[in-house]
Amino acid sequence: MIMGTTGEQLGVMKLSDALRKAQSLELDLVEIAPTANPPVCKIVDFGKYRYDIAKQEKDRKSSPAAKLKEIKFRVNIDEHDYLTKIRHGEEFLDRGNKVRSGTAKNFSIAGTKCGCNCNFEDAKWRTRNLGCS
Repeated sequence: MIMGTTGEQLGVMKLSDALRKAQSLELDLVEIAPTANPPVCKIVDFGKYRYDIAKQEKDRKSSPAAKLKEIKFRVNIDEHDYLTKIRHGEEFLDRGNKVRSGTAKNFSIAGTKCGCNCNFEDAKWRTRNLGCS
């Protein structure tokens, strides 16, 4: 099965005819689905095709289901700064992200299983009172 440059189906044709058609358009014949019966080929500019595939791969990798956000609490943090960081952590969780919080030495991942098996409320309390061990 041969597909044209705009996605229209040109039908089933011999390989030599498909190559001749691609050369007449000054484009390349690219095999899209080799396991299909008959195999599916598309007449495209190969450089542009590779660029589009790479762009799709990059978009797929750059948007994972949940990103990990990190919140660091310093030892001498002010009450207002502490509450601001807690509010940001809650906003991250509301958006579906994972939140990693803790002091400069120890961290725990809130919203997931971690070393101390804590949820975000436990992480807040542990960070405030124990340094989240």
